Amino acid sequence: MLFSCADDGNTGVVENLPPAIPELNTPDNYELIKGGNVEFSWDESLDPEHESVSYNLQISRNIDFTDLFYSNRSETNSYETELKRGVPYYWRVRAMDQMRNTSDFSGYRQIYLDDPTLANYKPFAPELISPVLNDTLSSNAVLLQWSCYDIDDDPLTYDIFLSENYPPDYLISTGQSGTSLHLSLESKPVYYWRVVAKDLDGAENKSPIWYFKTDL
Repeated sequence: MLFSCADDGNTGVVENLPPAIPELNTPDNYELIKGGNVEFSWDESLDPEHESVSYNLQISRNIDFTDLFYSNRSETNSYETELKRGVPYYWRVRAMDQMRNTSDFSGYRQIYLDDPTLANYKPFAPELISPVLNDTLSSNAVLLQWSCYDIDDDPLTYDIFLSENYPPDYLISTGQSGTSLHLSLESKPVYYWRVVAKDLDGAENKSPIWYFKTDL
C-alpha cells in the first residue's frame, strides 16, 4: 500500500513496508504436549514505520493449511486454546500493520497432544526437500527428496506417487525405507508427486501434492 508524504518541501510517494516475519517461540517443532491446552507464542514483529502490529495465527489439521482449526487476528504475541488429543497439528503466524500490510507467514511447526489411550501416533506429514516446489529442471535425471518425523521414533516406509495427472495416481515406489528416489523422466509440462509415510502399525500420513516442471 502506498501513501503520500512531504519531505523537505518535496512531495513523493513512499512505500509503506510490512512488518517483519514473526519468529516462533513455543511450542517447539515436533513437540509432544502434555494436556489438552496449548499456548502458542512468538516474538513481537518490528514495523519499519513503527506502526502497531497485530498477528494472524493459523492452526491446521494438515501440513498445507487447507483444513484450518483456527485462523484469527490477535493483538498480542500469544494465544492459548484447547486442541484434540492424539492428532497432529501444524501452526504458523504472520504479522499485519495498521495499513493492513502483511508479512509472509513464518515457517510452520508440527505438534502432537498426548493421548494416554493411544499406543501409537501416526507420523507427521512428509516434508519437501527437492525439487523445490514449481522448480523447472533442465535434466532428465531427477532426485526426489523428502523428510519425515515420527513422534514414536518408529521406522517408517514410504509409497511414492508421481504422474502428469492431478492428483498423482501412479505408484512408482512402495515400501521403501529411504527418503529419496532417483528417476529418469521425459520432458513434460509438469509432474505432480506425493509421499505417503507409514509406521510399523500401519498408521499413515500423506504429504501435500508437490510439482515441478521439466525443460529438456
